[in-house]
Amino acid sequence: MSGQYFTTVILNDGRDVGLKWLQPDDLELVLQFIDSLDREQHANVSHDLVDPKAVRAAMAQLGGANPKMLGAFDLDSDHVLSAYAFFRRGAYSSAHRAKVQTIVHPHYRDLGMGSALMRFLSQTADEMQLMLLQVEIRMDQQELITACKRLGFELKAILEDFRVDLDGNPYDVIILLKRLKRQGEKEFLYRY
Repeated sequence: MSGQYFTTVILNDGRDVGLKWLQPDDLELVLQFIDSLDREQHANVSHDLVDPKAVRAAMAQLGGANPKMLGAFDLDSDHVLSAYAFFRRGAYSSAHRAKVQTIVHPHYRDLGMGSALMRFLSQTADEMQLMLLQVEIRMDQQELITACKRLGFELKAILEDFRVDLDGNPYDVIILLKRLKRQGEKEFLYRY
């Protein structure tokens, strides 16, 4: 079964995790993962990652270059899906960037799992010769914002009442961008 993973990473606690690109036939694994989260955990991420209807629609499009879902499987615990990340390249005037989102099961948080996923998504974006990665995070998720900053993301905007939670309450979102530097690319400085 380990042959299906394109790489493995070691978490901070020593567990091995296999990474693979998810396909439409992995839908049941993702839905089981979502079911294992409680309502509070659903509230802290975009509905696109935890709403079964949205996940089904997104996964039906998998298999090509866009969108992509990266799954992380605990190799020490019967290959359980422990996290996944969503990668969607922009279109037309946004084709130079990709939006990324991750969700890590609570049992695997603070172990480097989310950082490992983000590094592989950055690598994927770089291979696709994209210029930017974009992350949208709830404003109250300060630990996640700090983690993204450590990975090279910069604060670009705060959008008030931009999304609503499962109860219909609006919340603020912060947008962070990571500029990807490709070999030979010139750095342009803008003066205002």
